[in-house]
Amino acid sequence: MTRRLILATAVALVVAACGGDSGTATTTTDGPDTTIASTSTTAFTGSGDTTTTAPVLETSFFAIATAVVDLPAAADYTDFAMLQADPAVASVTVPAAWADQHRALWEVDGIDIGYELFAAVDRDGWHASWSVSGAYFRITSAESPTAQMLVSVPWMGDECVLVDEYTYDDGTLSGPWAIYDDCGTEGGVFVVLAVGPSDGSFTFYVELVATTQADLGALDTIVPSIRVTGDLTP
Repeated sequence: MTRRLILATAVALVVAACGGDSGTATTTTDGPDTTIASTSTTAFTGSGDTTTTAPVLETSFFAIATAVVDLPAAADYTDFAMLQADPAVASVTVPAAWADQHRALWEVDGIDIGYELFAAVDRDGWHASWSVSGAYFRITSAESPTAQMLVSVPWMGDECVLVDEYTYDDGTLSGPWAIYDDCGTEGGVFVVLAVGPSDGSFTFYVELVATTQADLGALDTIVPSIRVTGDLTP
């Protein structure tokens, strides 16, 4: 089974096992509750017609991740591009170098529950190994398991080593995220997030493979760029 299928199957099993009841499971961790907090400056439009403000991270993904995993340094990404769902009900900003892209419906147990976006340097390589930079993005307004369960799906203990789990909160989106290391024979780094607004109107799930420090730094642009602009019901 390819890593792509393992990922999709693991998440689907978690969603299905919870039966859409986010109150049926609890997860505890031994790691510190390190929260990425923020202040706000530039205005942007978030879910629907609500105007919110773009967060400026006080403690960045880059700062936290590079302190606990060892990846080679690389020039920061300077060119980013919007990646939109089809239809254009949600979007996220990704490095322009992740030009091999894909859009589809997010399907669980034969039911379309949301939208799926993908961007990587090479799609086939990302699916087959842990040595290609890129990320999957999934978004749904359907009831889902706790966000903590989505970042702690059990298969990762066989593929990767959990480094630690953290909390993201930019005042608009919040949720858990985790860093995994030593993934596969390549020893890759994997970052997983499950964030959403306080009203629970949607969950945005991110699976990112990082091969350089620049990929970790890209998260500081990617996550605050998440937008929902339409009905997420497929």
